[in-house]
Amino acid sequence: TLTGITGGSAMSVAQGYIAVGTNKFIVVSNSDQDVAYSQDGGTTWANHATALPATGFDSLTYGKGLFVALKSGSTDAVTSPDGETWTAIPNPPICDTSGAATWSSLKYLGGVFVALGYSRNIARSVDGIVWETTILPADVVDPSDPSDLSFAADGVAYGEGKFIAIKRSSSGRSFKVFSSTDAKNWTLLSGVTGLYRDPHYPEYIEGKFVVFDYTWTVPAEPLSLSSLDGITWDRIPGAPLASLRGLQYFTHYGQGVWLSYDVDQ
Repeated sequence: TLTGITGGSAMSVAQGYIAVGTNKFIVVSNSDQDVAYSQDGGTTWANHATALPATGFDSLTYGKGLFVALKSGSTDAVTSPDGETWTAIPNPPICDTSGAATWSSLKYLGGVFVALGYSRNIARSVDGIVWETTILPADVVDPSDPSDLSFAADGVAYGEGKFIAIKRSSSGRSFKVFSSTDAKNWTLLSGVTGLYRDPHYPEYIEGKFVVFDYTWTVPAEPLSLSSLDGITWDRIPGAPLASLRGLQYFTHYGQGVWLSYDVDQ
């Protein structure tokens, strides 16, 4: 049980607000400036009151000795070596050509920080401080479902020298999977099969990319899928099922521990 931190609309660790540093877990909420932390593997928790410079920081990760947090819907970004003292990034990542920074998630993968925008934008940084942004080509969507494709929740993963990023439409009728070797130059994969309606939280586990998804049945059933290449996806027999409320789940690998959370528990 997390104590010492106020739950907010984006308190859910499902959206990436937990990071694992050297023997330390930290959690932030977008409703206040506090940082909850644990130094014993998540058993007991304490609080750094008003540690963040403002409210609204809702994307968080750890790498290169730094915790990095982005604030959705703004150009604010901060770093911290310990989760206690935070410093603003002078030139935070720019999400699109208008200068907005509406981020959906942030991860540290393959030696680089990767931030996903809500539309066509991916930013990367090798140190968490200096960022560069790639704007993907315009999406081709199903004419019967003209809504813009957004990135899946925590929709980027890395394994064996390859990044994949997953985008899907709000109704689940259209998908795009992109791949990259450097998180800067991205290629649209063709012939993608096996994804259902809402692939989310991709990770790389034991030699395969893994996502949670839902069937097209009524009611929808949660399931888990795996792929060797990001193109062909197969159902994982007997795998733990994702919550039907998938956005309330978060899976992240750090310090040799797999963590899966449900905010209702």
